[in-house]
Amino acid sequence: GQTAGNQARHFHLYFGLNDRSYPAPSYAAPVTLTANGVVDEGLDAFKIETLRGTYYYQKVAGGFSSLVDTDGNDWISHNSTPNSGSAGEYRGIPNAVHPNDGGHLHPGKTTATSSILDQGPVRVMIKTLVRDPVTQEVLWDARWTIYPTHATMRLLKNATTYWFLYEGTPGGALEPNTDFVVRADGTQTPAADSWSGDLNPEEWVYFADPNVGGGRSLFLIQHDNNNIVDSYHPMNGEMTVFGFGRDGSKRYFTDTPSMFSIGLMDETAYAGASTVIAGATRPIDVTVGEPETRYPVTEMLPASNPLALSMDRNRSVTAIFIQDMYALTVTTGGDGSGTVTRTPDAAAYPFGAQVTLNAQPDPGSRFDGWSGAASGDAISTTLTIQSDAAVTATFGLEHYQMQVEVVGAGTVSRDPDQPTYTYGQQVKLTAAPEAEHAFVRWAGDLTGEQPTITTVITGSMAVQAIFTPLYTVTVEVAAGQLGYVDVTPKKERYLAGESITLKAIPAIGWAFTGWGGDLTSDANPITLTMDANKHIVVHFGRLHTMTVNHEGGGTVAQTPPQPAEGYVEGSQVTLEAIPDAGWHFAGWSGDLSGAENPARITVENDISVTARFVRRAYLPLVANP
Repeated sequence: GQTAGNQARHFHLYFGLNDRSYPAPSYAAPVTLTANGVVDEGLDAFKIETLRGTYYYQKVAGGFSSLVDTDGNDWISHNSTPNSGSAGEYRGIPNAVHPNDGGHLHPGKTTATSSILDQGPVRVMIKTLVRDPVTQEVLWDARWTIYPTHATMRLLKNATTYWFLYEGTPGGALEPNTDFVVRADGTQTPAADSWSGDLNPEEWVYFADPNVGGGRSLFLIQHDNNNIVDSYHPMNGEMTVFGFGRDGSKRYFTDTPSMFSIGLMDETAYAGASTVIAGATRPIDVTVGEPETRYPVTEMLPASNPLALSMDRNRSVTAIFIQDMYALTVTTGGDGSGTVTRTPDAAAYPFGAQVTLNAQPDPGSRFDGWSGAASGDAISTTLTIQSDAAVTATFGLEHYQMQVEVVGAGTVSRDPDQPTYTYGQQVKLTAAPEAEHAFVRWAGDLTGEQPTITTVITGSMAVQAIFTPLYTVTVEVAAGQLGYVDVTPKKERYLAGESITLKAIPAIGWAFTGWGGDLTSDANPITLTMDANKHIVVHFGRLHTMTVNHEGGGTVAQTPPQPAEGYVEGSQVTLEAIPDAGWHFAGWSGDLSGAENPARITVENDISVTARFVRRAYLPLVANP
């Protein structure tokens, strides 16, 4: 149920008798956590389902990448597409530092480590740390508590100035002329309008989409009232840019601790929304009443032992024994980090109780062992309580190697250049080819084609830098010949194994006759694979025409037939004179003489030839009487 503001609500807590059993209550947990096996926009995430929506919190980013309401609308809509800007990669909550300054607590970044501090049916607590990659000093410490109706962040440590941002998509998509923004003083403006100024009399604002769920809003609260500027503007019509402690690109928050809250509500009107927001911000005063009993109160006797009684009436005496309770103190040590859970989790334990301790190293750390009341290096150990006990779980910092292999002629430098690296450390690799070589790509545990690349250490890596020789191709037209060669693609130098296409184009009156030099072929065009420097000569031949006429009855066959553009100089052509019936071949004239048939002629200029045919002469037949 709901309790109005400034009203009291009474809860009765009942204790049963030791000799009776009572059924456990049955209820659906309003907050559930999925801690493993969830990926949101390319990074491992915690998934927290609540009454109002589902939160996705990227572990190595330290920020919310998605907040999906009960109708499936994502009010953040971060995506990791490179260069997507306001359409994806800028979005998130709380985005405490601009990406150009480190991007801490910003979805899509990888500078943080996150772990679960506590979980139960009504809340989940997340701890996020950002450490110096070299010294491992904690630079940022953020603690989120997710309740059934909202989530609250307590920022305990900061290394630079910061802001708290909502960069997202009200109702799943920013609609600047439909969505609207309401400030703590009741001022309502369209989401298309920008504004700047300190929120008052309280530090809260909500973004409303009237077309979602009958009217739904996302509220944002700064719990500490101040005089620091806050601002809002829509970016490219694609996302909100609201910030506590922001004006333009300047961050105004300098101190910690600080506290902020966010949450979804099915309210858009100021009266109803302000009541919901008050429920997330107002303190609750708790007063414990006087104990009551349903049964007659028995006489409380002194706790002395032995006890002297005056037998002035019938008495029934019960001796009450109270079991001693012992404290179990668990701490962590070592240069790594991690957490320890205990089962059962209690403030104190009776004699003989068994408590199971589980060590959970943070990413980049390892569990080294137990000391104090426990020993060994098994990640789980069980203690039998016999007195107050203290246990230390020691975590060591993992050190990872990066092996770099050079394939081909070149070198690779890395910054920083260290024998080992720690989890989350950034390393910049730069590939430098030797003369007449080129860098091709990275292989192994790293991919990409840019010679300079930065990677984040999450384990030992084996990387290859692949280089290849560069070759040149020169093309020469044979002396005294006319034409040119088209080379595709045109480059000064080519990678080993690269394919190029050569196409010979003769001048008018010339024809391609073949390739020479480092290429022997008469194919045109031709594809060549670069495996060395190439010098290629292209040959063209001059074109000539042959005119063949005939006199008398007959024809002339040309082998090979004359192409439309003519014969290439030096071609051998066979001419065969074929007389008609009643005719015979008499000889050649013009640029060919004689009567050889067929006759062969070498084309060296334009040629004109005539075949002469004459009628056959027949003598009359005279019969003898």
